[in-house]
Amino acid sequence: MNALPTLALILSMTALAPRLAAQQEADVYVLAGQSNAEGTGRVGLLPADLRGPLPSARIWNHRVSPARWETLEAGVNNLSSTDPVASGRCGLEIGLAAALEAHLPDRPVHLVKLAVDGSPLGPVPGMLRWEPAARQLTALLASHLRAALDALRDDGLVPVVRGVIWYQGETDATSATLAADYGWRLGALRGALLDEIELGTGRRAATTWVEVAIHPDTFAPLGGGHVDLVRATQRTFAAATPGCVLVDTAGLKLLADSTHLDTASLVQLGGTVAEALARARGDGLRLLDSSLPLLDPRISLR
Repeated sequence: MNALPTLALILSMTALAPRLAAQQEADVYVLAGQSNAEGTGRVGLLPADLRGPLPSARIWNHRVSPARWETLEAGVNNLSSTDPVASGRCGLEIGLAAALEAHLPDRPVHLVKLAVDGSPLGPVPGMLRWEPAARQLTALLASHLRAALDALRDDGLVPVVRGVIWYQGETDATSATLAADYGWRLGALRGALLDEIELGTGRRAATTWVEVAIHPDTFAPLGGGHVDLVRATQRTFAAATPGCVLVDTAGLKLLADSTHLDTASLVQLGGTVAEALARARGDGLRLLDSSLPLLDPRISLR
C-alpha cells in the first residue's frame, strides 16, 4: 500500500484545520455604559448608507421574547433600554459596525449591548448601578451575554469576545466621592466582565477593553462638576491596564445639553472605536498597518 497519498491527505487536512476553525468563529463585541453608550443620535440624521439593515452586523435583541440574534438596524433593534422605534435614537453601534466591516472584512459583527440612561458606576440612591458588588446592571449584562454566546454555539459557531466598549462616567462626575472612587470601581467592573467572558468562551486575552473617555466639556455650563477627575482616572486606568485602549471624545460635538454627542459625532466615534479594536487585534486588517500613524489622534494604544 502506498503511504504517500495518505500522508499528503493528512498534511493537507492539518494545514486546513486552522482555517476551518477560524471560519467557525463569531466575533462578539460588548457595548455598555449610560446614555452616551445608548446614544442620543437621530436615525433620520444618519448617512443614507447607515440607514436600514446592516447585513454584516447582528445584535442580540433581549427586548423580544425569546431573545435572539437579529440583523442590526438603526431605529429597529439598536437600543437596549429605550424603545428604538418610538425614540428614533441611535448610538455609536451603527458607525462601529460599518467601520468594523471595512477594517475586518469577512468577519461579521455580533453585538451585545446594554446601556442605561443615567446609570452610575457607584451608588446613587434610587438608580441602578454598574458596580459588580451591587449585582444589578453588570449581572444583567452577564446574563444577556451568556444567552447570546449560547445561541451562537447552538448555530455551530465558536464565539470569541473581541472587545468590550465601555462608555460611562458622566453621572459619577457629578459627585466628588464617586469621582474619587471611580478608578477602583472601574477595575472591579472590568475584572468581573472579563471573568464572565472567560467563563463563557474559555478565552480572556482575546478581549480588548476600549475605555471611552467622557467629553471634557460635559456639564460645562454648570461648572463641569468633577469631569476632569473622571477623565484623568480613565486615562490613568487605560495606561496602566494591559489590553486596554483609550478613545477620547475630545473634539467631538456635544448637543445643547452639554452632555450627549450629536449624531455625526457618534458615527465618527464608532469608526474610531472600530479602528482601535482592529489595531489591537492586528490580523486581517484592511487599510491599516501598525507601522502607519494613527488615523485618528483620539486613540491611545497601550
